[in-house]
Amino acid sequence: MSALLVIALGLWWALRSGADGGSAESGAAASSAAASYSVGGSASGITGSLVLQNNLGDDLSLTADGDFGFATALDEGDAFSVTVLSAPEGQTCTVDNAQGTIQGADVTDVAVQCVTDGAGEHTLGGTVSGLGGTLVLQNNGGDDAIVESDGTFAFAETLEDGDRFHVTVKEEPAGQVCTVDGGRGAIEGADVTTVQVTCVGNPTTSTTGASVATGGTSVRHVSDDSAADDGASDEGDGGGTEDPDSPADSGSDDEGGASDPGDDGSAAPVARYGVGGSVSGLDGTLVLLNDGTDALTVSTDGRFTFATTIEDGSRYDITVKTQPAGGRCTVTDGSGTVDGAAVTTVAVTCLSAPVPALSYGLKAFSFTWAAVGGADYYQLYEDPDGASGLSLIADHIDATSFDLTDVVLYNRINAQYQVTACNADGCVQSDTMTVSDTLVEAAGHLRESSPASYDYFGISVALSGDGRTMVVGAYATNSYTGSATVFVKDDDGTWREQEQLFPVTSSTGFGFGTALNADGTVLVVGGYARAHIYQRSGDVWTLITTLHPTGITSTDYFGWNLGLSADGKNLAVSATGARTVYVFGESGGIWSELAQLTGDTSDWDYGASLSMADDGSTLAVGSESEGLGYVYLYDNDGGNWTSQAKVQASGLDAYGGFGSGVALDGDGTTLAVGASSQNDYTGTAYIFTKDGGIWTQQAVLEASNGEPLDYFGAKLDLTKDGSTLAVTATYEAGGSTGLNGPDNNDLPGATNNDNGGAAYVFTRSDDGAWSQKAYVKGASQSYYQRAISLAYDGTLAVGALVDQSDSTGVSFGPGNPVASAFGGVFLY
Repeated sequence: MSALLVIALGLWWALRSGADGGSAESGAAASSAAASYSVGGSASGITGSLVLQNNLGDDLSLTADGDFGFATALDEGDAFSVTVLSAPEGQTCTVDNAQGTIQGADVTDVAVQCVTDGAGEHTLGGTVSGLGGTLVLQNNGGDDAIVESDGTFAFAETLEDGDRFHVTVKEEPAGQVCTVDGGRGAIEGADVTTVQVTCVGNPTTSTTGASVATGGTSVRHVSDDSAADDGASDEGDGGGTEDPDSPADSGSDDEGGASDPGDDGSAAPVARYGVGGSVSGLDGTLVLLNDGTDALTVSTDGRFTFATTIEDGSRYDITVKTQPAGGRCTVTDGSGTVDGAAVTTVAVTCLSAPVPALSYGLKAFSFTWAAVGGADYYQLYEDPDGASGLSLIADHIDATSFDLTDVVLYNRINAQYQVTACNADGCVQSDTMTVSDTLVEAAGHLRESSPASYDYFGISVALSGDGRTMVVGAYATNSYTGSATVFVKDDDGTWREQEQLFPVTSSTGFGFGTALNADGTVLVVGGYARAHIYQRSGDVWTLITTLHPTGITSTDYFGWNLGLSADGKNLAVSATGARTVYVFGESGGIWSELAQLTGDTSDWDYGASLSMADDGSTLAVGSESEGLGYVYLYDNDGGNWTSQAKVQASGLDAYGGFGSGVALDGDGTTLAVGASSQNDYTGTAYIFTKDGGIWTQQAVLEASNGEPLDYFGAKLDLTKDGSTLAVTATYEAGGSTGLNGPDNNDLPGATNNDNGGAAYVFTRSDDGAWSQKAYVKGASQSYYQRAISLAYDGTLAVGALVDQSDSTGVSFGPGNPVASAFGGVFLY
């Protein structure tokens, strides 16, 4: 025994004796200390020597199955982390319930399972060329292969399918440089034989085989389990092939050698350390990998440590093998080299998927979700029809809710939405949400604050071009004196009743016709013999003038149909009883009559419908009983109105009602005409376009579920760009509600007054083709859907003058049926 060993043993014995000779006082102090608890559990499947480690320092050797416990007790609140320091030869051991905190009781549920490495695994190898000495290769920083000559090689440890490998040169022959090609990848169901190692340079002859002289110490670089032997005795007896007279093998300190106490000059074992860190934001189960092979399953936030330790100086590379369901985890500081201490700084940050909920408001969708740990902000994605694909519509949402307002509902049938939680590392998507089948929950319902049954609230309706103001007529209010109620939408998207207007003269039927300019500041209300013009300042409407042409009586129905330009300076008013349309203009605040327009014959319903283009350049007038029906078109040349054209559709029935409804787009180049009596009063709509001053029939439109007595085409409206058309079918008898409900016109016992009335929306594609977009019903029992209006953005208002629901004021969603017919307007 060497002198150094004797000294070391003596020092150890002295320290131990001092510890055993403690005083009675110290024993008393120990008895009063806080309670301590053991950490243990059970092990199974052991076929050799297994060494466990707790908290990277307390080692425990096991050679048989059964219960175990670590020697070092822990105090209340201490953390424990059980890892596999070394597994039995030919086995892989895993630890369940490996981590936690002492909570007032012994830990007894740590479970260690060892399994023998069996069939189904694959070898890793390849070829070496140009070798002039001994080469040591290494896989994944731990499995060594010693190669003595050119040819094939294979690592001793097999890999499972899917495991990653990383072959590197651990030691090169003296005087040579060796490089590896194809050394990184993953096992894919077969042995890997394609790793190529090429060595170049002139080797230096050495008598030590794979040993290398390092400062006087002979080091043999092989794995702990390698069967290769350099002749050195495992018992440290000094055997070997090196020259016993060599200074490098003398163990003499004054020769620069390094020897461990009690060693005969062979290399000391390389220290091994654990690799771990912390996980945050985890919701589910995560599987991490170290260097592509060592797997660790983590299910909760907190500290983690891989079961397999690695040698000092080896590299580690922590990656995510399996993400938690619906979540995404990223690794920070996950790679590096072990440097004389355990690695505890790997940070795994997880984002779980948001779980949003969808609710409805008036033409609005509201999304809410719980906060996601680790998320910096959120996003909202939309697929407007469930088929176009998701696209981002709201980014960097700081709150856990978002309201999508002013939704054009018929453009969101089957829409899908997705919320994502995001941070600097990326985003995690929620499951998609699909809106309700008919969106009846989001349909707006507006009614005057003090309704009366059979006031016929909804006989007329007009939206401003910007969609922020709406006026609704109720011509039977106060014994048919009539009223007009104005609603406005505030900046937050909330609708409210602004003012209810009543006639200041003895006019009756006030509210039978209504019109608004583009920004909702000029309002026209028609009655049986007058047209009243109002102007708004703030929330106050002021009557500017009342138009009453000489000779007009109530039986002329002057004011039933109105057409107003976007700037509110050109107005057309029909007087069907007088077979005349009057055109007025405003200049300097003064309104004056500009023209009286009449048809080619003394037809009794010339002016049954009319529409003025937004720019005030064109006027369309329907005359449905003139033969098969006609539409007259007029041009405005600086206030001089002249005849432009007279159009009629092809294929009309006698008394088909062509001209029962007309609508022009913003610049007067697209014209829609209804023929509500066509085909036994089923009804048809026609589209005309103007090019080079010539009007041409472009399309014939019919309701998808049209039937006789529906009166499809009674009223129409076009958006400013002419791409969207809304058409009423006054007596359609389907029993569904909302959008695109069942086309159930044939309900047992149904008549054309049951659930009477519907609207249809058609859209024009880029190639000019028209198709039905939506079949629109009221959100409740809503008879006689006669009036209709479209804002520039496509917002649709439909009047139901005999609506029978208990909805009051401004509301949304389906109401409950009641006996009283208060009327109402639906917004989509």
